[in-house]
Amino acid sequence: MDLENGVIRVRRTVVELPTGELRTGPPKSAAGRRTIFLDDFVLDDIRTHFAVYVESKSDAFVFSGSKGAQLRRSTFQRNWRRGLAAADLVGRVHFHDLRHTGNTWAAESGATLQELMERMGHASSRAALIYQHTNDERRRKLARGMSERVRKELQESPDGANSEDLPEASGT
Repeated sequence: MDLENGVIRVRRTVVELPTGELRTGPPKSAAGRRTIFLDDFVLDDIRTHFAVYVESKSDAFVFSGSKGAQLRRSTFQRNWRRGLAAADLVGRVHFHDLRHTGNTWAAESGATLQELMERMGHASSRAALIYQHTNDERRRKLARGMSERVRKELQESPDGANSEDLPEASGT
């Protein structure tokens, strides 16, 4: 993590095997190796987290157990459930919902399909399309954007065309 420039580089993953062994290795696909950029809005909280919880050595864990050991699934799940209970969200929010929400918001913010794929570490468009929802707010935004584009094109038209100069609709 490069907190100065707001960059996360995903280069390794950790998998907890059924035996309890933690295995570190490369992401499961080449697309899993990726760079994610963060804005100051979240960077402030991440910097605070690092200052309070993360050791200063270069190979320190970003998230660890209470004794500083590498975080395990059971420890994470216990703390996740505790946080959900404190926020009165038990049964309403699942961990994967965070990924889903973040990437849906990235799509709504204008991310292209390729950008979503890179951000999520997907090699195919199929998985990325799951995050491209539509809603009435988005439909209105698209309609406004198209209207603004038409107005701009009409204003910049070299022959001075305006809405009164447009031909009647053909009905098709």
